[in-house]
Parts: sequence; structure tokens; C-alpha cells
Amino acid sequence: YVPIDPQKITLNDSDVPIKTSSFVSQTFEIFLRNLHPTGDNRAGKNDVPVNVHIKIESDSLELNWKTREDYTLLITPN
Repeated sequence: YVPIDPQKITLNDSDVPIKTSSFVSQTFEIFLRNLHPTGDNRAGKNDVPVNVHIKIESDSLELNWKTREDYTLLITPN
């Protein structure tokens, strides 16, 4: 168990195509809103800052049988 403060999670979207960057940012904001603070004594100064780095290969938001959904997601402590 590692306490994580949602306010200490950062997104590195430097490898996201411009056409999809707005979608990725909005999705990340929804993800953060859905996280709940730990609310126990282990939270606080022991919270681990986390960096989420996403690399997306395609700039298409269209979903069909030919859609390439290749991506790399790297989650690391800061």
C-alpha cells in the first residue's frame, strides 16, 4: 500500500500528438477527480509524487477495426 495524493500526480504528455492532446488532458482530469484521497494516517508527508508519461502513436480519435491503439504508459515516482 502506497498513499498517493491526487494533487501530486502529474501528466507528461509531450509524446502525445497535437490532435489528441486535448482528449488526453480531459481524460486525465476526469481520472484525477475520480481518485479519492487516502484519508488515513498514512497519508500526508509520506505521499509519493507520481508522474504519468503517456506516448501515443496515432493521432486519430476514430475507433474502428483498423484503429491502431498503440501507446506506452510509464508510471514512476518523482
